[in-house]
Amino acid sequence: MILLNRGPLMAPEGAATAPVELDATDAFAAHLEASQAPSEVSEEPRRKPPEPEQTDAAEPERAEAPAEDDDPDVELPFGEEIKTYKLKELRSLIEEHGQFSGRFAEAAKASEAATAQKDRLEAAYTEMWKRAEERYAPYKDLDWLAISRDPNVDPETFKQVRADAEAAYKDLAFLHSEVNGRLEEARKAAEDARQEAAKACAAELTDPMKGIKDFPAVYPKLVEFARKSGVEGIENVTDPTMLRLLHKAYLYDTGSKTVDAQVQKVVNKPSRVIKPGSAGSNADASEKDGLNKALKSLRANPTDPDAITAAFMAKLH
Repeated sequence: MILLNRGPLMAPEGAATAPVELDATDAFAAHLEASQAPSEVSEEPRRKPPEPEQTDAAEPERAEAPAEDDDPDVELPFGEEIKTYKLKELRSLIEEHGQFSGRFAEAAKASEAATAQKDRLEAAYTEMWKRAEERYAPYKDLDWLAISRDPNVDPETFKQVRADAEAAYKDLAFLHSEVNGRLEEARKAAEDARQEAAKACAAELTDPMKGIKDFPAVYPKLVEFARKSGVEGIENVTDPTMLRLLHKAYLYDTGSKTVDAQVQKVVNKPSRVIKPGSAGSNADASEKDGLNKALKSLRANPTDPDAITAAFMAKLH
Protein backbone atom coordinates (compact mmCIF):
# COMPACT_ATOMS: atom_id res chain seq x y z
CA MET A 1 0.00 0.00 0.00
CA ILE A 2 1.45 3.39 -1.01
CA LEU A 3 1.21 6.12 1.65
CA LEU A 4 0.95 9.65 0.30
CA ASN A 5 2.67 12.43 2.23
CA ARG A 6 0.13 15.22 2.12
CA GLY A 7 1.80 18.64 2.40
CA PRO A 8 0.22 21.89 3.50
CA LEU A 9 -0.67 22.74 -0.10
CA MET A 10 -2.75 19.55 -0.68
CA ALA A 11 -6.46 19.36 0.11
CA PRO A 12 -7.58 16.83 2.78
CA GLU A 13 -9.00 13.57 1.58
CA GLY A 14 -12.60 13.86 0.49
CA ALA A 15 -12.62 17.69 0.43
CA ALA A 16 -13.60 19.55 -2.72
CA THR A 17 -10.57 20.90 -4.52
CA ALA A 18 -10.44 24.61 -5.29
CA PRO A 19 -7.76 26.78 -6.91
CA VAL A 20 -5.30 28.10 -4.35
CA GLU A 21 -3.65 31.48 -4.87
CA LEU A 22 0.03 31.40 -4.04
CA ASP A 23 2.52 34.20 -3.94
CA ALA A 24 5.85 33.88 -5.77
CA THR A 25 7.67 32.53 -2.70
CA ASP A 26 5.12 29.78 -1.88
CA ALA A 27 4.79 28.83 -5.54
CA PHE A 28 8.54 28.39 -5.94
CA ALA A 29 8.80 26.38 -2.69
CA ALA A 30 5.80 24.26 -3.67
CA HIS A 31 7.46 23.55 -7.02
CA LEU A 32 10.60 22.35 -5.25
CA GLU A 33 8.57 20.18 -2.85
CA ALA A 34 6.62 18.73 -5.74
CA SER A 35 9.85 17.82 -7.56
CA GLN A 36 11.00 15.79 -4.51
CA ALA A 37 7.63 14.20 -3.60
CA PRO A 38 6.45 10.90 -5.13
CA SER A 39 3.95 11.04 -7.95
CA GLU A 40 0.37 11.34 -6.70
CA VAL A 41 -1.77 8.28 -7.16
CA SER A 42 -5.46 8.49 -7.95
CA GLU A 43 -7.66 7.59 -4.97
CA GLU A 44 -10.04 5.69 -7.26
CA PRO A 45 -7.87 3.69 -9.61
CA ARG A 46 -9.35 2.13 -12.69
CA ARG A 47 -10.29 -1.50 -12.58
CA LYS A 48 -7.39 -3.73 -13.51
CA PRO A 49 -7.31 -7.43 -14.26
CA PRO A 50 -6.30 -9.52 -11.26
CA GLU A 51 -2.54 -9.52 -10.85
CA PRO A 52 -0.78 -12.85 -10.43
CA GLU A 53 0.08 -13.78 -6.91
CA GLN A 54 3.63 -12.91 -5.95
CA THR A 55 5.88 -15.33 -4.26
CA ASP A 56 7.06 -14.89 -0.71
CA ALA A 57 10.54 -14.06 -1.98
CA ALA A 58 9.36 -10.63 -3.17
CA GLU A 59 7.92 -9.68 0.20
CA PRO A 60 11.27 -9.07 1.99
CA GLU A 61 12.43 -6.78 -0.85
CA ARG A 62 9.26 -4.67 -0.53
CA ALA A 63 9.69 -4.45 3.24
CA GLU A 64 13.31 -3.34 2.91
CA ALA A 65 12.52 -0.35 0.65
CA PRO A 66 14.16 2.77 2.15
CA ALA A 67 11.92 5.44 3.60
CA GLU A 68 11.70 8.68 1.62
CA ASP A 69 13.52 11.68 3.09
CA ASP A 70 11.04 14.25 4.40
CA ASP A 71 13.63 17.05 4.08
CA PRO A 72 15.73 16.31 0.97
CA ASP A 73 18.85 18.20 -0.10
CA VAL A 74 18.63 20.77 -2.90
CA GLU A 75 21.74 21.97 -4.77
CA LEU A 76 21.72 25.55 -6.04
CA PRO A 77 24.43 27.60 -7.81
CA PHE A 78 25.93 30.45 -5.77
CA GLY A 79 28.24 32.35 -8.10
CA GLU A 80 30.83 29.81 -9.21
CA GLU A 81 30.10 27.52 -6.26
CA ILE A 82 27.38 24.93 -5.68
CA LYS A 83 25.78 25.01 -2.24
CA THR A 84 23.52 22.38 -0.72
CA TYR A 85 20.41 23.41 1.23
CA LYS A 86 17.75 21.47 3.05
CA LEU A 87 14.33 22.00 1.51
CA LYS A 88 12.91 23.52 4.70
CA GLU A 89 15.94 25.80 5.05
CA LEU A 90 15.62 26.85 1.41
CA ARG A 91 11.97 27.76 1.84
CA SER A 92 12.86 29.89 4.85
CA LEU A 93 15.57 31.66 2.82
CA ILE A 94 13.12 32.33 -0.01
CA GLU A 95 10.60 33.85 2.40
CA GLU A 96 13.31 36.03 3.97
CA HIS A 97 14.46 37.14 0.52
CA GLY A 98 10.91 38.18 -0.33
CA GLN A 99 10.71 40.18 2.88
CA PHE A 100 14.06 41.87 2.17
CA SER A 101 12.96 42.81 -1.35
CA GLY A 102 9.72 44.29 -0.01
CA ARG A 103 11.57 46.19 2.71
CA PHE A 104 14.01 47.62 0.19
CA ALA A 105 11.22 48.76 -2.13
CA GLU A 106 9.44 50.51 0.74
CA ALA A 107 12.63 52.08 2.08
CA ALA A 108 13.69 53.25 -1.39
CA LYS A 109 10.30 54.91 -1.95
CA ALA A 110 10.45 56.58 1.47
CA SER A 111 13.98 57.82 0.78
CA GLU A 112 13.00 59.23 -2.60
CA ALA A 113 9.91 60.91 -1.12
CA ALA A 114 11.89 62.45 1.75
CA THR A 115 14.59 63.72 -0.61
CA ALA A 116 11.99 65.21 -2.95
CA GLN A 117 10.24 66.90 -0.01
CA LYS A 118 13.55 68.36 1.19
CA ASP A 119 14.33 69.68 -2.29
CA ARG A 120 10.88 71.29 -2.58
CA LEU A 121 11.23 72.96 0.81
CA GLU A 122 14.67 74.27 -0.03
CA ALA A 123 13.43 75.71 -3.33
CA ALA A 124 10.35 77.29 -1.72
CA TYR A 125 12.22 78.81 1.23
CA THR A 126 14.96 80.11 -1.02
CA GLU A 127 12.40 81.97 -3.12
CA MET A 128 10.57 83.31 -0.05
CA TRP A 129 13.85 84.43 1.52
CA LYS A 130 14.83 86.21 -1.68
CA ARG A 131 11.54 88.12 -1.81
CA ALA A 132 11.74 89.03 1.88
CA GLU A 133 15.25 90.44 1.43
CA GLU A 134 14.10 92.46 -1.59
CA ARG A 135 11.20 93.87 0.44
CA TYR A 136 13.42 94.87 3.37
CA ALA A 137 16.32 96.17 1.22
CA PRO A 138 14.96 99.78 0.84
CA TYR A 139 14.77 100.21 4.63
CA LYS A 140 17.98 98.41 5.56
CA ASP A 141 20.42 101.38 5.57
CA LEU A 142 18.06 104.24 6.47
CA ASP A 143 19.02 106.63 9.25
CA TRP A 144 15.72 106.71 11.12
CA LEU A 145 16.88 109.30 13.63
CA ALA A 146 17.86 111.75 10.92
CA ILE A 147 14.60 111.17 9.06
CA SER A 148 12.56 111.73 12.20
CA ARG A 149 14.26 115.12 12.70
CA ASP A 150 13.86 116.21 9.09
CA PRO A 151 11.24 119.00 9.01
CA ASN A 152 10.36 118.15 5.41
CA VAL A 153 9.08 114.70 6.38
CA ASP A 154 5.45 114.47 7.36
CA PRO A 155 5.07 112.70 10.75
CA GLU A 156 2.26 110.47 9.44
CA THR A 157 4.35 109.48 6.43
CA PHE A 158 7.32 108.73 8.68
CA LYS A 159 5.12 106.62 10.94
CA GLN A 160 3.76 104.60 8.00
CA VAL A 161 7.21 104.05 6.48
CA ARG A 162 8.60 102.97 9.84
CA ALA A 163 5.73 100.47 10.26
CA ASP A 164 6.37 99.04 6.78
CA ALA A 165 10.07 98.65 7.58
CA GLU A 166 9.32 96.86 10.85
CA ALA A 167 6.87 94.50 9.10
CA ALA A 168 9.43 93.69 6.42
CA TYR A 169 12.09 93.04 9.08
CA LYS A 170 9.76 90.77 11.06
CA ASP A 171 9.00 88.72 7.95
CA LEU A 172 12.72 88.38 7.25
CA ALA A 173 13.51 87.34 10.84
CA PHE A 174 10.63 84.85 10.87
CA LEU A 175 11.77 83.27 7.63
CA HIS A 176 15.33 83.05 8.96
CA SER A 177 14.26 80.98 11.96
CA GLU A 178 11.61 79.08 10.00
CA VAL A 179 13.98 78.15 7.20
CA ASN A 180 16.60 76.84 9.58
CA GLY A 181 14.09 74.81 11.60
CA ARG A 182 12.07 73.37 8.74
CA LEU A 183 15.05 72.60 6.56
CA GLU A 184 16.78 70.87 9.45
CA GLU A 185 13.67 68.71 9.93
CA ALA A 186 13.55 67.93 6.21
CA ARG A 187 17.24 67.05 6.14
CA LYS A 188 16.83 64.77 9.16
CA ALA A 189 13.83 63.02 7.58
CA ALA A 190 15.76 62.52 4.34
CA GLU A 191 18.77 61.16 6.23
CA ASP A 192 16.59 58.77 8.26
CA ALA A 193 14.95 57.52 5.08
CA ARG A 194 18.35 57.08 3.45
CA GLN A 195 19.54 55.05 6.45
CA GLU A 196 16.51 52.77 6.17
CA ALA A 197 17.17 52.33 2.44
CA ALA A 198 20.82 51.53 3.21
CA LYS A 199 19.79 48.87 5.75
CA ALA A 200 17.38 47.27 3.28
CA CYS A 201 20.04 47.39 0.54
CA ALA A 202 22.61 45.74 2.82
CA ALA A 203 20.08 43.04 3.77
CA GLU A 204 19.47 42.26 0.10
CA LEU A 205 23.15 42.22 -0.85
CA THR A 206 24.03 39.92 2.07
CA ASP A 207 21.24 37.53 1.10
CA PRO A 208 22.80 34.06 0.69
CA MET A 209 20.92 33.41 -2.55
CA LYS A 210 21.11 36.61 -4.62
CA GLY A 211 23.55 38.78 -2.72
CA ILE A 212 27.25 39.52 -3.22
CA LYS A 213 29.58 37.01 -1.59
CA ASP A 214 31.30 38.47 1.52
CA PHE A 215 29.58 41.81 0.87
CA PRO A 216 30.61 43.48 4.20
CA ALA A 217 34.27 42.85 3.34
CA VAL A 218 33.86 43.72 -0.36
CA TYR A 219 31.94 47.00 0.14
CA PRO A 220 34.97 49.13 1.24
CA LYS A 221 36.85 47.90 -1.83
CA LEU A 222 33.93 48.91 -4.05
CA VAL A 223 33.88 52.40 -2.51
CA GLU A 224 37.63 52.80 -3.01
CA PHE A 225 37.39 51.52 -6.60
CA ALA A 226 34.53 53.92 -7.39
CA ARG A 227 36.39 56.92 -5.96
CA LYS A 228 39.54 56.09 -7.92
CA SER A 229 37.35 55.81 -11.03
CA GLY A 230 35.96 59.32 -10.46
CA VAL A 231 32.52 58.39 -9.07
CA GLU A 232 31.26 61.05 -6.65
CA GLY A 233 29.05 60.28 -3.66
CA ILE A 234 29.30 56.50 -3.94
CA GLU A 235 28.83 56.19 -0.16
CA ASN A 236 25.29 57.60 -0.58
CA VAL A 237 24.23 54.98 -3.13
CA THR A 238 21.64 52.60 -1.66
CA ASP A 239 20.46 50.95 -4.89
CA PRO A 240 21.47 47.24 -4.89
CA THR A 241 21.35 47.13 -8.70
CA MET A 242 23.92 49.93 -8.95
CA LEU A 243 26.17 48.22 -6.40
CA ARG A 244 25.92 44.92 -8.30
CA LEU A 245 27.01 46.68 -11.50
CA LEU A 246 29.86 48.34 -9.60
CA HIS A 247 30.89 44.92 -8.24
CA LYS A 248 30.98 43.46 -11.75
CA ALA A 249 33.12 46.38 -12.95
CA TYR A 250 35.44 45.89 -9.97
CA LEU A 251 35.82 42.16 -10.70
CA TYR A 252 36.48 42.86 -14.38
CA ASP A 253 39.11 45.50 -13.58
CA THR A 254 40.80 43.28 -10.98
CA GLY A 255 40.76 40.28 -13.30
CA SER A 256 42.17 42.31 -16.21
CA LYS A 257 45.06 43.57 -14.08
CA THR A 258 45.81 40.03 -12.89
CA VAL A 259 45.83 38.70 -16.46
CA ASP A 260 48.04 41.59 -17.64
CA ALA A 261 50.50 40.88 -14.83
CA GLN A 262 50.68 37.19 -15.75
CA VAL A 263 51.15 38.02 -19.44
CA GLN A 264 53.91 40.48 -18.57
CA LYS A 265 55.68 37.77 -16.56
CA VAL A 266 55.59 35.47 -19.57
CA VAL A 267 56.83 38.22 -21.90
CA ASN A 268 59.69 39.16 -19.60
CA LYS A 269 60.66 35.56 -18.91
CA PRO A 270 64.20 34.93 -20.21
CA SER A 271 64.41 32.63 -23.19
CA ARG A 272 65.88 29.19 -22.59
CA VAL A 273 68.52 27.95 -24.97
CA ILE A 274 67.79 24.40 -26.09
CA LYS A 275 70.78 22.31 -27.01
CA PRO A 276 70.63 20.09 -30.09
CA GLY A 277 69.50 16.61 -29.24
CA SER A 278 67.72 17.63 -26.04
CA ALA A 279 64.13 16.70 -25.23
CA GLY A 280 62.91 20.19 -26.08
CA SER A 281 64.69 20.13 -29.41
CA ASN A 282 63.21 16.74 -30.28
CA ALA A 283 59.73 17.97 -29.31
CA ASP A 284 60.09 21.04 -31.54
CA ALA A 285 61.23 18.87 -34.42
CA SER A 286 58.28 16.53 -33.92
CA GLU A 287 55.81 19.43 -33.89
CA LYS A 288 57.39 20.84 -37.04
CA ASP A 289 57.09 17.48 -38.80
CA GLY A 290 53.46 17.24 -37.74
CA LEU A 291 52.75 20.72 -39.11
CA ASN A 292 54.44 19.93 -42.42
CA LYS A 293 52.42 16.73 -42.78
CA ALA A 294 49.17 18.54 -41.98
CA LEU A 295 49.92 21.29 -44.51
CA LYS A 296 50.85 18.71 -47.14
CA SER A 297 47.57 16.89 -46.56
CA LEU A 298 45.67 20.19 -46.78
CA ARG A 299 47.29 21.05 -50.11
CA ALA A 300 46.29 17.65 -51.46
CA ASN A 301 42.70 17.91 -50.11
CA PRO A 302 41.90 21.62 -49.72
CA THR A 303 38.17 20.98 -49.17
CA ASP A 304 38.50 18.08 -46.73
CA PRO A 305 37.20 19.17 -43.25
CA ASP A 306 39.52 16.72 -41.49
CA ALA A 307 42.55 18.08 -43.31
CA ILE A 308 41.55 21.66 -42.53
CA THR A 309 41.06 20.83 -38.84
CA ALA A 310 44.36 18.95 -38.61
CA ALA A 311 46.27 21.84 -40.18
CA PHE A 312 44.60 24.34 -37.88
CA MET A 313 45.38 22.33 -34.74
CA ALA A 314 48.97 21.74 -35.84
CA LYS A 315 49.38 25.45 -36.45
CA LEU A 316 48.17 26.19 -32.90
CA HIS A 317 50.83 23.91 -31.45
